[in-house]
Amino acid sequence: MGEVVVLLAGDFRQTLPFIPKGTMADEIKACLKSSRLWKHVIPLDLKTNMRVHLQGDASAGRFAQQLLSLGDGKHQLIESLDSSVLRILFAMSSKIGQGMRPPEQPRLRSHN
Repeated sequence: MGEVVVLLAGDFRQTLPFIPKGTMADEIKACLKSSRLWKHVIPLDLKTNMRVHLQGDASAGRFAQQLLSLGDGKHQLIESLDSSVLRILFAMSSKIGQGMRPPEQPRLRSHN
């Protein structure tokens, strides 16, 4: 039998499968790490962000690094932020939720 190579890319910390009429538990059960195929997966870490490397833009590199540190939970917290910033962010997330299908909107609000 032949082998099949599959390349999966993306930030799987943020991407869960969508299960129509499913619960959050159903989505977690359907993710790749819960699959019986996971034991056959060989994770490879890419060391160079080629988009940033090819652009040669220092600000793009800093932004990419900030995204990585935020995703890893290592981003520095700014304790002195005014609470109005949080209200603005919540208002923006509410507008994003308005563009989603109705079943998804309540879950978005519950995670704010």
